[in-house]
Amino acid sequence: MFEFGGSTVVLLTEPGKVQTDEDLVRNSATGAETLVKMGEKIGEKCQKEPFSGEN
Repeated sequence: MFEFGGSTVVLLTEPGKVQTDEDLVRNSATGAETLVKMGEKIGEKCQKEPFSGEN
């Protein structure tokens, strides 16, 4: 049974779909823990490139 409150939650996405917030990227690079509260934003959907009509 999954319960919130664990020390690690992993979110997997396709490459280029989500821009992770800079504080998470910076802290992860240095091995620092980042406190994230329930409902807090941790990234956002990447903007789609305009359609160029080319493959």
